[in-house]
Amino acid sequence: MFGWWPQFLRRSPRRISERHPLHFWHIPKTAGTSARKFFADRFPIDAVCPAGDFAGLLALPPERANRNYSLYIGHFYAGLDRHLGKRTIKVTLLRDPVERTISHFAFIKAQADHPEHKLVCDLTIAECVRSPTTRHMMQNFQAVCLALPYGAPETTADNVLFRKAMQTLKECAVVGTAETADLTFSRIAERFDLLPHTPFPPCNVTPRTEIIDEATLRLIQKATQIDRELYDFASELVTRPKWSFPSRAAIRASRAAKRTLSRLTISSRSTVSRS
Repeated sequence: MFGWWPQFLRRSPRRISERHPLHFWHIPKTAGTSARKFFADRFPIDAVCPAGDFAGLLALPPERANRNYSLYIGHFYAGLDRHLGKRTIKVTLLRDPVERTISHFAFIKAQADHPEHKLVCDLTIAECVRSPTTRHMMQNFQAVCLALPYGAPETTADNVLFRKAMQTLKECAVVGTAETADLTFSRIAERFDLLPHTPFPPCNVTPRTEIIDEATLRLIQKATQIDRELYDFASELVTRPKWSFPSRAAIRASRAAKRTLSRLTISSRSTVSRS
């Protein structure tokens, strides 16, 4: 699985341009506000797409939508390249799945203007994970964001979801984690000859609003198993020396990811045979 890495770096554009804009693939509650601060210090405002998600991009007036921006930062997910008709340079951050899920739930619950606030305002996080109405906000959310384009149905088989999400990570020029955001920003700056990064405190940190018991913790862990595999993979990429060939630990993570894909494929086949 790691054979792609050095070859991808050799063919990935080293300079951000209107022809090859940078796409910061922002998954909610993964240091996105910190990323915006980082990029705001390095890109003029007219070089940054003003839309923050795919729906916003589609809603832009033609004179703004058709401009050649150098940076797209937001919740665009898969399908941006096809929409733009050009290949973007992708970078992303993942976050510990349990911590991200708890933070995301607290954020939605605290924001009265959030489109899904009414669905969760009277629920506990355990109820949110269990409910068919709200489960999509919690269950392998990072994998969904990496794998599926805007508006796609979220009932994708686990093995397909995992494979597509891994493919997106393979296509990224830089992959990091929210827990090591400063290191990731430094690598982005180095990779594309941007201003060097100076560490700053995390931005927009959502405080916890409820105590998480052991049963709820296990429930979240079960609902984010694919996200955990992806996060472990991303963590290995962060800990390796820059642009080096994979370490033994990275190869072990790759083999674990392959076993997960195999297990999910077998599980999917069993489900089909029983139906």
